[in-house]
Amino acid sequence: MPKVPEPTPQEVRDFLSPISHWSHLKANAEEQYRKTILAAYAARIPIVHIARYTGTSPQAVKKVIDRQNDKAVDGAPAFPNTPRAGYYRDQALPQRPMRAI
Repeated sequence: MPKVPEPTPQEVRDFLSPISHWSHLKANAEEQYRKTILAAYAARIPIVHIARYTGTSPQAVKKVIDRQNDKAVDGAPAFPNTPRAGYYRDQALPQRPMRAI
């Protein structure tokens, strides 16, 4: 059986460089998603809308926010659960009409 030649270190680097480049891009994209989600949540945009426009699930958005709260300093959450005045900032919810029975 013929002996298979051992690859040189340069050949290994050439082969693995695209893979390491893509993993670097993926890590940057994940960080950018995280920052976008946290900025949107800080702007009091509902989680459902954040999920829809970032292309992730509401559970994934909630997980990012919970992880950020776990990293908060002095036990105070980074994003406390404050009640909303309405669907968007300080906008009152529309009144629902009463149905006659």
